[in-house]
Amino acid sequence: MGDEVLGTVLGIIGALTGVAGLVYARLSTRQGSIDASTRAFQDARRAVNADRASLADAAAREAAADPGGETFQRVAGSSLLSKPSWMFATPLPLSDIQLAPLEHEFAPPISDRLRRLIGQGLPEHASGRYPSYTAAIQALAAPTGVFENRESYRLLDFTTTPAPGEPHMRFSLCRYFDMLDVGEPLAMEFALSPTGRTVVPQPSRRRIVPRLANAGALPLRRELGDPTDLSRHPVLPAVNTLTIRLTPQGSATFFLHKRGADDVPVAAGQLHVIPCGGFQPSAQNPVAVADDYNLWRSMSREYAEELLGLPEAFGAMGDQLDYESTSPYAELMAGVRNGTIRPWIFGAAFDPLSYYVEVLTATVFDSAVFDAVFPQIVDRNPEGSVVKGKDGRGLDFTEATVQQILRDTHMAPAGYACLSLGWQHRATLLGTAPH
Repeated sequence: MGDEVLGTVLGIIGALTGVAGLVYARLSTRQGSIDASTRAFQDARRAVNADRASLADAAAREAAADPGGETFQRVAGSSLLSKPSWMFATPLPLSDIQLAPLEHEFAPPISDRLRRLIGQGLPEHASGRYPSYTAAIQALAAPTGVFENRESYRLLDFTTTPAPGEPHMRFSLCRYFDMLDVGEPLAMEFALSPTGRTVVPQPSRRRIVPRLANAGALPLRRELGDPTDLSRHPVLPAVNTLTIRLTPQGSATFFLHKRGADDVPVAAGQLHVIPCGGFQPSAQNPVAVADDYNLWRSMSREYAEELLGLPEAFGAMGDQLDYESTSPYAELMAGVRNGTIRPWIFGAAFDPLSYYVEVLTATVFDSAVFDAVFPQIVDRNPEGSVVKGKDGRGLDFTEATVQQILRDTHMAPAGYACLSLGWQHRATLLGTAPH
């Protein structure tokens, strides 16, 4: 009887050991799948950021070669694409831009079908797949700079030729992550396509698992259609600004920004104009949302953060900024009113890699005002390092310097466009200074 009991016990132990072995094997297989998808996602993201400019250039060439697609033009030799109704023939003073009253509704960011398509390319975790690109980034590779899902202004329409009495731009509201959750998967999809794979650096290309690309069919792009149909995807436009310091003698300098590879979620590791930032309110309360609905106010906050290194002017439910009495905002507002600071807009374009929309601008400062507002420009800010020339007063705005910068393969497309347009329209930008 004892032998029978012992045999039964040993049998049960053997069965449990077998079950445990199966469970362990399945868990090991599951963990292996999670690890593989995580590596693939991180490698694809790294590959996009390693040569984003070349990928954007390839995406622009492919878009131009699509016989069934819309006809878009490259902007000033950059990889950005646009259409005639989005670009001014000559720069327009920013103060002439009319914004429609803000529409406070949050529109659905994307269709259910697009969300499912994007989800198929996201990495796995213990309970399934991450629900969004930004959820994966927060868990696996959060940027060291600011990365928060803030309330933002969503561009609904833009035209350079509005009917009399009509606005140039219309906006509603969205969240910052709404844009990233579409734009970055679009960029990764292209990087994994046959065309993108000829551009992606070889070490990253070997390890990428083509989860987003479908035999080169680019399903996300097919689903979205026309990139300038802003009802199909959420667009928080970035305002990119070429900053020019102009002396009474007519000599001009400009500044650039080397964005940190790990500091920012967009245009990481690239040379850019400065400042650049999304069009967002300074605080998450209704008064600030209404009060900050102004392009120059948004640009002025970026100037304070990126050139002076001031803490980002933002609060979850804090008071909105007092732009008329707080330095440096008061000086920036006064300079525009008295003409010693002259902001201009070239137009808008989209990045063919991510479909992000870029508002292209320039600001010309009289040197005395510039030096008073920015007496000591920082070497580095939370998003990267400032390129400010040997004397800290900027790089020479000359053909030789501009062309040398434009030859830099790591120039962000929007930065390239702003600098190229600034040089192209230098007579307009510099010729209005009150000498």
